[in-house]
Amino acid sequence: MAVILFVVPDGNDYAKVTIDKHERLNSAQGSKVVFVGGSNLAYGLDSPSVEQALGRPVVNMGMNAYLGARFLLEEVAGALKAGDTVVLSFENEMFRVQSEFDAVDGRNTDIFMMVKTRPASWRFLPSGSQRQVLTAAPEVLQLKTLRILGDLAHWGREPKLLDRIEMREGFNAHGDLVSHVGVAWPEPLDAGTNLAAYPLDPRIPVLLREFRTRLATQQVQVFLLPPPLPRGYYKAQQTAVEATKRELDRSVPGLRIAEPERYVFAESCFFDDIHHLTGECRIERTQLVIEDLRAALSAATRPPP
Repeated sequence: MAVILFVVPDGNDYAKVTIDKHERLNSAQGSKVVFVGGSNLAYGLDSPSVEQALGRPVVNMGMNAYLGARFLLEEVAGALKAGDTVVLSFENEMFRVQSEFDAVDGRNTDIFMMVKTRPASWRFLPSGSQRQVLTAAPEVLQLKTLRILGDLAHWGREPKLLDRIEMREGFNAHGDLVSHVGVAWPEPLDAGTNLAAYPLDPRIPVLLREFRTRLATQQVQVFLLPPPLPRGYYKAQQTAVEATKRELDRSVPGLRIAEPERYVFAESCFFDDIHHLTGECRIERTQLVIEDLRAALSAATRPPP
């Protein structure tokens, strides 16, 4: 088990980019802007443009929503200092009690891969969660063994397209995935989760409120931006998206700095997933992000009337 889990290479080295992201997070000088969320940020942001526009170092920590909100918040909290800004962009599923993963505590198999890759990340988990993550080892072992057997059965076959995109070398120095830029995805866009089928998770607004309050004592600002969505999906899920917005505004007033429909794009703007923008459209989204952050930062520094 130990050899297969820790010695035999994984299907791709996507998880290893967490090492690079934390190195940048801990070494960036000056008042930095840190983006926190899932793969919508990994695929859909041009951090060098944000850095140039705002004149502040930018760190894109976005990787995987399946890690859960608690892990995503805790992995950046200890590296923040006065003057920093945190920009959250959570996928809509992270606000819902749904069956794919736990919105707060994430999916144990995904967290196991992260802490296996970077053991220092164990400290981002409470002790109870650490025990739960360890119980995922047999499942990870089984999945990896099946993958190895499949590779042996198809020896010499070219790696899957997604494995050639989601790799450590596919990220730039700021933490943006760029290996999908200019690549055409050969399959139809997935339908996405029916948000209306799942209730709002009451723990998420509480977690966000506590996170913002804690960072306020460190003089760190926290903002929330909506994730990008395809136009058809947004229209189908608009009632659920609006319900999430109202609950956030009620529970954590002032956290959200843009309307969800502002980040709605044509279906052609998405790569393989409703959360993943193509290389061209991530530039369009980045310009909106720059405009919204400039306005929010300006309002935060404006003296009261």
